[in-house]
Amino acid sequence: MFLLLFFVTCVVYAFFVMAKQRKKMKVLEPPSLPGKLPILGHSYILYGDNIHTWNVLKWVSQEALTKGGVITMNIGPRLVYAITDPDDLYTVANSCLLKDYFYNFAKPWLGNGLFSGSGPVWRRHRKLLNPAFNQQVLDGFIGVFNDQSRRLVGQLLVQVGKGSFPHLKYLSVYTLETVFQTVFGVNEKYNDLIGEYLSSIAQMQSIFTERFQKVWLHPDIFYNMSQLKATQDKHVKFLHRFSNMVLENRKLQMAKRNINNAQTDGQNANGGKFKPFLDLLLELSNNEEVITDKEIREEVDTFMIAGYDTSSYVLMYTLMAIGTYPQVQEKIYREIQDVLGYSDRDVTKHDLHKLVYLEAVIKETLRLYPIAPIVSRYADSDVKLKNYTVPAGCSVFLLFWGMHHHSIWGPDAEQFNPERWLDSTTLSTNLKLFAGFSIGKRNCIAKTFAMMSMKTTITHLLRHYKVNADISKITLKIDVMLQPASGSVISLDLRRPKNHIGC
Repeated sequence: MFLLLFFVTCVVYAFFVMAKQRKKMKVLEPPSLPGKLPILGHSYILYGDNIHTWNVLKWVSQEALTKGGVITMNIGPRLVYAITDPDDLYTVANSCLLKDYFYNFAKPWLGNGLFSGSGPVWRRHRKLLNPAFNQQVLDGFIGVFNDQSRRLVGQLLVQVGKGSFPHLKYLSVYTLETVFQTVFGVNEKYNDLIGEYLSSIAQMQSIFTERFQKVWLHPDIFYNMSQLKATQDKHVKFLHRFSNMVLENRKLQMAKRNINNAQTDGQNANGGKFKPFLDLLLELSNNEEVITDKEIREEVDTFMIAGYDTSSYVLMYTLMAIGTYPQVQEKIYREIQDVLGYSDRDVTKHDLHKLVYLEAVIKETLRLYPIAPIVSRYADSDVKLKNYTVPAGCSVFLLFWGMHHHSIWGPDAEQFNPERWLDSTTLSTNLKLFAGFSIGKRNCIAKTFAMMSMKTTITHLLRHYKVNADISKITLKIDVMLQPASGSVISLDLRRPKNHIGC
């Protein structure tokens, strides 16, 4: 009896919500995604494994591209606008600053950090954190980037001449250690926990994706009774315990510094000093009206997932692209030699500005393999698009993968062509179309940090190794981010004598 009553209630609620949303829509409605069913809408297409989810996302994007750049779909009673049109994407990105309800799935872990937060809290945090990402602060991390890149070069030496190998595991540890230093200001103190930390992050991503796929788990009342929730609680407990441990240790170090009038800034292998992000946040927390310890932990957790995961995947895809196109690799190598010469000196901030072709290659990789191929926002008021109006109360899917394949890129939109980023006649248009670091007011706050880190890493790697790969053999999946399901391998040949590796 209870189940019957519950089912009837859900049906009535679904019709009520759909009727309310349709009433708000203008006479001119966008085309609807094919395959809509009563009550379920299109929610059934989400069910499947993570490879299936990626294929569905591409299909929805292609449908939008072929039907004017805007279509609608329904996830149960919820009306969703799916957009690939560049102008409309920018309108929504700058008008709808509230994250959609899906992002609430991440709040038990990330709270109201920049990734999952919305409204006044997000605005306050973004304003507070902007100074932590100014160029002067970021320049202080270049020593860390160089040190960690040299470590990676040395670690990869064992793979030279041994054929294809999965390089992501090396990149994951490398990027996590780099973020540990730049965010926490610690070096090898927590290395024994890195494996468990990586595993918990991967599990959390899988949990978020599985909950999104299984629409019946969207309501908390059902999700809280599931085994998935119990698994999530276990990993959240470890991740929070780790962050709190690092946070408390750093606070003790800062307290000792105040007593002894000493410095606790981070230090790279060459003795260079830098100020970790955590220190900047802790200095703000002296006034709890500005930011609390809980909010600091939420932002630190957000920095960790955003800084480690995104960078490792972008590096993975970029190295595969470089290994797939020998002429591109040779051009990067020549640029590196032109800028840095044939020595093995550290990369400087001035060098990074001159490595323009390398940056073009990274951007082109992000265009074809965007780490966040979709972002979902909530329309808290009506939003006027070029041809339609998004009614308040709707969800909006910003389909960045679709925008990156828009015909405005030209007839070679499907091709890997870094030169498109060096053409002054199209550069301004390309930059507007580029969502590798998201777009609008909620774009990635750490995009300059990420680009500096990746350019430094690839420079060190290509000075020592020639990369071979075939990116066409990769199979992709969605686990919050665009990730490899299989085929993500490279092989390495030596450019320099072994006794110069890691020097």
